[in-house]
Amino acid sequence: MPFLLDCMCNLIACIISLCFAVGVNADKVVQPPLVSSVEGNKAVLTCSHDITDFNSMYWYVQHPNKAPELLIHGYNTALPKGRFLMDVNRTERLTNLSISDSRTEDTAVYYCAVQPTMTQSMHVQADLTMVGEVWLDGISWTILGSIRLGVVCGSIEGW
Repeated sequence: MPFLLDCMCNLIACIISLCFAVGVNADKVVQPPLVSSVEGNKAVLTCSHDITDFNSMYWYVQHPNKAPELLIHGYNTALPKGRFLMDVNRTERLTNLSISDSRTEDTAVYYCAVQPTMTQSMHVQADLTMVGEVWLDGISWTILGSIRLGVVCGSIEGW
């Protein structure tokens, strides 16, 4: 019986992996999986996509053992939120999240999201950072991916 259960789990994992590898209306997202910063320095996280018709860009932050929370959002730019600043380049379809004076408590997973103008399609990406389409407050959002930010004290030489 354990052998059969293992086979079923492996089969399900293969099917899920295949679905993600093939994708459904896949959007291209380019972003580094890990960004490192020395405490006190500026950290910049970048997210680009190929969705041509979109409204606003959003950044969410998820600290360990906590739910993701909206950090900052905007159409072209956003008002600074403390040490966090976001800019959007609509022509290049990218957004940067700048964290001035980075701190160890900024270590978290940061999610980049876009609100497409057309919300009928489901967006899935091959890597497993893609969450897909979610609904918040009656509005459809496409989560593009995540970037893990690590902030360390002192030098990152050899890290």
